[in-house]
Amino acid sequence: AEIEPEPEDREYIPHALNDTSRIDLLILGATGITGTMACTVMQRQMGLGRTWAVAGRNGRRLQLIKHKFGQGELFRGVFRVETREELEKAVRSARIVLDFTG
Repeated sequence: AEIEPEPEDREYIPHALNDTSRIDLLILGATGITGTMACTVMQRQMGLGRTWAVAGRNGRRLQLIKHKFGQGELFRGVFRVETREELEKAVRSARIVLDFTG
């Protein structure tokens, strides 16, 4: 019997964010080694009082990041970005973007 892959959840950043709902810090490329280290720092420092989220292309790995680091009231979620438009929307939603891609 073949194992069916789990459907990948896609979470999107809302189209309209007012300034009070913006994410303070977005970790782009969170599923790589350096991005995961940044998630560890945010979790250990309790986000330094800042709201934060993670973004990347690999839905399955993003869900693992969410499971490992997504506890706490300051964590805002994972955002899968595959297109230029999705990337631009994610970047516009954050005050600071840490880019660990590539």
